[in-house]
Amino acid sequence: MGKLNVDDLKEGMVLAADVCGRDGRTLLGAGAALQERHLRIFKAWGVTEADIEGVDRSDMEQEHEAELPPEVLEAARARVDARMGRHGGSELEHELRRITTLRLSARILHDGMPETEELDYGALRACAAKDSFDKDRTSVHSVVDDQVQLLSFPDIYFRIVKVLESPSSSSRKLAEVVSTDASLAARLLRLVNSPFYGFPSKIDSIARAITLIGANELVTLALGISVMRVFSGVPSGGFNMRRFWEHSILCGLFSRLIAGHKMGLSEERLFVGGLLHDLGELLMLSRHPRTMCRTMVYAHEQQVPLYQAEKAVFGFDHAGAGSLLLNRWNLPDGLVRMVGYHHLPDRVRAPLEASWCMLPISCLFCSVLRMFPREWCCPD
Repeated sequence: MGKLNVDDLKEGMVLAADVCGRDGRTLLGAGAALQERHLRIFKAWGVTEADIEGVDRSDMEQEHEAELPPEVLEAARARVDARMGRHGGSELEHELRRITTLRLSARILHDGMPETEELDYGALRACAAKDSFDKDRTSVHSVVDDQVQLLSFPDIYFRIVKVLESPSSSSRKLAEVVSTDASLAARLLRLVNSPFYGFPSKIDSIARAITLIGANELVTLALGISVMRVFSGVPSGGFNMRRFWEHSILCGLFSRLIAGHKMGLSEERLFVGGLLHDLGELLMLSRHPRTMCRTMVYAHEQQVPLYQAEKAVFGFDHAGAGSLLLNRWNLPDGLVRMVGYHHLPDRVRAPLEASWCMLPISCLFCSVLRMFPREWCCPD
């Protein structure tokens, strides 16, 4: 027997084990032969895979690969390498790369190569040519301290926290404080009314949002939105800001989905961690835009991850810059560690939480998803 993806299931296959929905309800018992209606039910109930008698997943995948024209498979591999890089990775990354290559090949064969928005490396090189960055005279502390003086953290977040910590705190008082910032209130309501939560009816007030998702969760979301607003005016230059925010939002969503399958983790906290994990990139871009252009060109030409290119060019990376900025703003330690160690979660000195490992995984998922373009909503 072997576990197959739900998309690979076919009529006539026999289940080797019960198939259950996400709520644990048995949808079809072991020994049953699959019918077309069963496949529709599985997808409707969120089933992702099933154990099938007499079938081995690796054999089926090899058969799928053998059925593909070599030139199509090679084109798919080239696109995957361009998006995910050719550097080594974990077992998860290798498996994700293999699955993505097969599925992209099938997409190319059926619809042609999907179009994606790529960076304009000509513009980046032109910007980088004017760079006069002095690596020996610049440190992560100097970059962060310069920016802290210019970018003060919105007072509204600390006012919310103060109300929450008060013995007389209530949903009404918290809602009153949030509502004094019309922009923050509007963005929070837009978020709680999005598919992110999937509430059956529209939430039309901050007080009701607090009742439904909880005060602590609302504060966490307010934190993420407030940080995004601080950097909303960063000049883009050759940097694709839409692409940056798409990646940040997708990583937040993936982190929240993963957290939902792990007991004891706050989905909102992981969403904000994913949303802000690359905050240091905006910090470095706002202070040294031409050097960031040179860094992106370096990463592209050397085929290395951006954080490694940053260390080669700057002497530090965006994870360290982002975590130091959050620390200077006196934001929660858990968030500071999440941002600071999101590329190297195994090196954190404190006891390792599963949440710190989720951001690299979410980044991988985001890289894969961007090979299959969709329309995404970005912050105003």
